[in-house]
Order: sequence, then C-alpha cells, then structure tokens
Amino acid sequence: MIQDFIVNLYNQLFYMSVIATIIGCFILLFRKITDKKLEPRCHYIIWAIFIIALIFPVTIPSKMSIYNVIDLSVLKKENKHYSNDTLSLAGSVNELAIYDNMKNEISNNNHGNEHYFSKLMLDMVFVIFVLKFFRSVVAYMVLNGRIRDKVVEEERIERILQDCKKALKIKRNVAIVKQEKIKVPSIIGIFKLKILFTDTTLLLKDNELRSIMMHELSHYKRKDIFVNWLITLLKALYWFNPMISVFLVYMKIDMELATDALAISKMEGVKDTEYCDVIIEVAKLSSIKMDHILGLVSTKTKLNDRIDAVFKKEEFKKYRVLMFVATVFMMLFMLLILYPTSYDALEIPKLYLQLEDGRKIDISEEEIVQLSSGDSLKVLAEGGDYKKIILYERHNLLNDETDYRLINLGSETYLPKGEYVYKFILDCNNRDSISYTIKILVE
Repeated sequence: MIQDFIVNLYNQLFYMSVIATIIGCFILLFRKITDKKLEPRCHYIIWAIFIIALIFPVTIPSKMSIYNVIDLSVLKKENKHYSNDTLSLAGSVNELAIYDNMKNEISNNNHGNEHYFSKLMLDMVFVIFVLKFFRSVVAYMVLNGRIRDKVVEEERIERILQDCKKALKIKRNVAIVKQEKIKVPSIIGIFKLKILFTDTTLLLKDNELRSIMMHELSHYKRKDIFVNWLITLLKALYWFNPMISVFLVYMKIDMELATDALAISKMEGVKDTEYCDVIIEVAKLSSIKMDHILGLVSTKTKLNDRIDAVFKKEEFKKYRVLMFVATVFMMLFMLLILYPTSYDALEIPKLYLQLEDGRKIDISEEEIVQLSSGDSLKVLAEGGDYKKIILYERHNLLNDETDYRLINLGSETYLPKGEYVYKFILDCNNRDSISYTIKILVE
C-alpha cells in the first residue's frame, strides 16, 4: 500500500504539472494580448491560479471544462487488461485460467524488472528534488553566515532607510549590509531582513538609494520573499517539467513589475526618470544568480517592459476598474475552463461491501465481516479508474474448498452459512491490479 501511495503521489504530481502547463500557456497568451494594456499587478495576480494548480489538486465541477471533451488518458499508466468478452465466458475452467493469468501478472508487476525500474525512477525524481532544493537552502545559509557581522551604521543610510519604512508603513527591523558577493542590491532573510549593498552602490545619491530601498522593501511589503521561496520549492519539485521553470521565470518578471508599481506609488521627491535610471544602472552590474534572493534587477532582457510600465502608471490609473474586471474574468475563465473536473483517474480505488441494511464496510480497513444467513451483499468500488468486472477467490474454511467467480460490481450475492476467506482482484486502468482480502462469517 505504501508503494501504491508513492506511485499515486508522483502520478498526481505529473498530472498536476500538465494541468499547470496548460494554464501557464493561457496566461502567457493573455499577457501577450494585454501587454502594456493591463496593469502589471493584474498580470501578477493571475499567476495565483497557476500556483494553485501546482500545489493543490483542485477540481472544479464545470460543464464548460475542456477536460469534458479532451481525454488525458494518454498520461495514465497503461496495463494489460482482459476484455469484457473474455471475462463474460462461463465456466470455472475459463475463470480459473483468467485468475491464474491475473495472479501471475500481479506477481510480475510487483517483483519484475518493470517494478524495479519504476521504483528506481521514483527514487531518482525524489533525490533530485531534495538535492535541488537543499542546494538553495545551503546557499542561503552560507550567504547569511558570511554577512552576519557586516551591518552598515551610517547616519545618512539609516535616515533614508527609516524614511522608506515610514512610507511603506513597515515597523520591522531591517539591516543594511555591505558585502561584495551579490553585486545587485537585493533583499534577503525570513526572520531577519537584510538589504544587500556593495561599496559602490552605497556611494549612490540619496534619491538613488531611496529608489533601491523602496523597491526592496516593497518586496517585503508584498510578501514576495515567501512567494520567492515557494517558487524555489516548486522549481525543484517539478524539475522533470522544464515548462514549469519557464512559467515561474515569467511570474518573477511580473513580480518585479508589480513591485516597481508599489515602490513608485509610495515615493515622494523621486521622479519616474530617476527611478528608471537607477534600474538601468543596476542592470549593468554583474551578479551571481541565486534563487533565494530578490534583487532590484532579475533579468536584463525585460528592462524595456519595466521602464514602459513606470511611464504608463497614470494611464493605468484611468482604467483601473476595467483592468480589475478583466483580471477577474480571466481567473474565472481558467477556473471554469482549464481546471479538471476530477482527479479520480489517479486515485487508488477503494473496494467495499454494502450490506443489505445499507452499511458500507471498507475491505482495506476491516478484516472480518459477520453476516446473517440470507443477507445479501454487494461489492462496490469508488475512486480511481477501474474495470467494472472483478474476480474473486472464495475459500470455504469449513470444507477447505476454493472456487473462483467473475462478478460485476454492484451485483447482489447471497452466501450460505459458513466461514469464507475472500480475495478480490480489482483490475485498474491506470496502475497495477490490486487485491483485497477479507474474512466473512455467515451464521
């Protein structure tokens, strides 16, 4: 059962990555259509749907969902199955032959080379995820250790910092740190906030320093530090899908644009041209790429977009209501059209007995069931993707006889008095066949 859970978990992650990829493509298309027409913060908010698709297996019951007409069964694991024609053949000889074949297949799947390599692949996916995320954590800890005792305590720097904190209504302590490893001014820290400067950037004019500090503090105000760590985690978790990393890069670009918008809206005495000049100058600095820090400039290829967004801020204000409506519409569109209506195909099916009095007994949780003579029961399944016909092996403990039957799920069965051990074999569409065993006492 543990192995089934692990396989199901990775199947779920793969399926979620495909759903998120489809959503990401629509977001990029939407960004292209509304480029320079929609406020950057609107673009950034829409990425929340993409993140939800990567974290939660959300399903939206919708008749408009594209997955009502698009079959993603090609993503599921295919197994050999017996046709209904074969299963409907009468006679214990045919049923016994089918049972032997299915039992051998289950054994081969559990102990053969296919199982070994599947487990090896799952282990590799997990190990690479741990290594990639652990690398970012270690890099953060090493950098944080190196800059621990390099706090700047200059009156001019402290005055500008306090002015910026007041403008953004931030009361938390923030340290200005001088170091030379990260050339681009950046913010770092979860519990202890630090803004990283170099000797060169600390010599900038007051308005230039104010622009930098406002940008970095705006990252904190908007909770981007936590979002950035989440992005780092998701990049490591979904390393097997390179498209996810591409979408997360675009999300960080929109994060920077939205941060610019907040910083500029709170600054007084700094012209838009001065803020843009700072962005251009900082972009000329070289820097080591680190996922766990947020710098004033994260990519040089999108400087034009950032500068255009700065100068179009007044135009964006005129159409703020229209932009809000467009953002809400796009998010509803993705929820109703692009989200799956069910994840049942990747769940582990559960088999249970429904007794004549309506009680349901989960076979995977119960070991013994007591019935009265003449009671009827139905074998039912829920969750996952499975065949409607199952095979059971019934062993009568009183006379030590064993027989085999093929039954339809939901069909009524009456048992004579006795002690029986039932072994049900459920043939699944997206994983190996699963067997369930339960003891039934009929008095």
